Amino acid sequence: MQDELCELESHLSALDAADAASRTLSLPPTPSSAIARSPGGRRSRRNEENRERGMKTHTHPSSRRAAAQQPSQLDHHRADLLARVSYKMAQYNASLTSFAKTSRLPAAESKDVEAYRAFLASTQPVVWEEARFLERGGDLISLAPPPPPPAPAAAPVVVAPLETVQRTLTPPPPHYHPQQQTQPHTQRALLLAALASILLPVLMFTVVPNFVGRIAVAVLVA
Repeated sequence: MQDELCELESHLSALDAADAASRTLSLPPTPSSAIARSPGGRRSRRNEENRERGMKTHTHPSSRRAAAQQPSQLDHHRADLLARVSYKMAQYNASLTSFAKTSRLPAAESKDVEAYRAFLASTQPVVWEEARFLERGGDLISLAPPPPPPAPAAAPVVVAPLETVQRTLTPPPPHYHPQQQTQPHTQRALLLAALASILLPVLMFTVVPNFVGRIAVAVLVA
């Protein structure tokens, strides 16, 4: 297949050279490069060679659009050649891709080869010459799916005591509020302190007869 591509490439190079030659024009020499005639009105061979050397050439540029509008015989030949090159390149790329995929397949095991050889020997579905491919062990591959990878070892499970699990999972009762339990004690203490600050001066007024003593008791209670 590679040799066929090289052959098509050489044909394409020759076709490009012919196309370039068809677009090349020869221009006559300029008056300054004109060569004098020989005596008698004849041109000598040397003069003819010098005249040919003085010729100039001009190659018109190639145009794909112009070739598509007015194709010549060379254009048709090039289109056919490019189509053949494209088809051959597609085959070549498909072969390379298939070879790359096949090379990644595992090699056939010896027990599978022996089992297949025994099957061919017992049933004889093909002639012996057509089964000689089994002798090339390096060319045999296995189409069986690969075995699944081993499962990772499970981590050990730690079992907590039953009491700890029940204590963790049992929710507190709905009426359980620690802040609400401490609030009644605080309110009761404040209420008793307020009553004592009111009643204690009144009781001390009956015991202390003078005014100065009563003022002192009120200041101390406050």
